[in-house]
Amino acid sequence: MIAMLGPCLVLLGGQSEPPNATTIQDDLLRGPTVPDDLVQTLVNIDMAGKFIPLQVRPEEAALGLVLIDQEHREGAHEVAQARRLAIGMLLVDNIDVVKDASDAIRAGENDKAQAVYRQLLDQFNPDHVRDPLLDAWKDVLSEQEVRQIQQLVDEYWDACIKWELRNAHDPSDTARKKTQRRLSFQLFRREIGEAYNWSLRPIQQRLESIYQATEPTEEQRAAIREVMIDYIRQSRLRPTPEQRQTAAARIYDLLDETQRLKLFEQALWQI
Repeated sequence: MIAMLGPCLVLLGGQSEPPNATTIQDDLLRGPTVPDDLVQTLVNIDMAGKFIPLQVRPEEAALGLVLIDQEHREGAHEVAQARRLAIGMLLVDNIDVVKDASDAIRAGENDKAQAVYRQLLDQFNPDHVRDPLLDAWKDVLSEQEVRQIQQLVDEYWDACIKWELRNAHDPSDTARKKTQRRLSFQLFRREIGEAYNWSLRPIQQRLESIYQATEPTEEQRAAIREVMIDYIRQSRLRPTPEQRQTAAARIYDLLDETQRLKLFEQALWQI
């Protein structure tokens, strides 16, 4: 039986792995690489006077600029990595919600997708803390290290908000807070996207490979998807051999003989 399930096992693939320390912000996390006498800042303005936003969390960018004890730096990195893992698990636990957002985007219903992502934010960060990593780092960094990072992050947010409101007729504190919430949400959306890429996207690609190979009916497609959802929820992206075999058997049983042969042919070229 296991031999017959080979094609399904091949297309299920191995476990998804989160980005490791060598692939995420490595340059930022190893520490300063500029002379200490230079002014350190997260604010970057190009030659045309345009503000250049960061592509990472400001806290992590600041961590790379501050002189920090190596043991503390490693602890801070572990906290940041734990956050990435937690966001990945958030997607696993809310896989149906994530599908709703994906379907909404494909249908051009961006407002609906935004509402779904805000629902995830409310669940993951109910107090909408602006600098969640910095709060968590208070347990692994010294007060001075936290204070230095906070200064850099505050300066960045101030410059970012000023740039966003540069043409606004309402530079009030209320407008600033509203802008900050919007930008914080955008940061979270980016984190969601990164987490999706290493957690659910590989599984989605495997699912599409199965669809492409077997050309299932709508009923079969829905049933196969339910098998994969159960597989993700139960394995939490770290499947045991038994869990893979169970999922493969369930998918195998959903297919007719012709589809099983097509699946075998597809898997054969992936070995």
